[in-house]
Amino acid sequence: MQCPCRSGQLYSTCCGRFIQQSEIPSCPQSLMRSRYTAFALADGQYLFHSWHESTRPDLGSLDLTDDPQHWIGLQILGHKLSDEQHGEVEFIAYSCVGGALYQLRERSDFLCEQGKWYYVSGDIHPQSGKIKNAANLPCPCLSGKKFKKCCARLD
Repeated sequence: MQCPCRSGQLYSTCCGRFIQQSEIPSCPQSLMRSRYTAFALADGQYLFHSWHESTRPDLGSLDLTDDPQHWIGLQILGHKLSDEQHGEVEFIAYSCVGGALYQLRERSDFLCEQGKWYYVSGDIHPQSGKIKNAANLPCPCLSGKKFKKCCARLD
């Protein structure tokens, strides 16, 4: 199976190795990709354990089994390390709900403690939300099809 983070790699050699906890992400970008994949696969446990304890919600609020969103694309806009313990990643995550296309644009902050990276918080960009007139746009899943002929049909 291709990894939902759209890296072009197989899930087992990309985010799967982090989600299955055989390895830990070595940088904020890898953690961001694996967290996106956890959202796409409705894996609240991984989200909980990769969220820094100072800001993470309770585990029950991360139950994604009934989440109507279909996560269909991830675009990394930039990433940087401030120092060995602090990093940030800016991204756009695309989802489909009820045949409509949405984007979540966020700049996320990450912290490394004892060699392990954690998500701390994120600033959501004002352009986040429903994308108007999305039907004829290229589908964010990178299929090459228009959105209306591709992921809009997931619901």
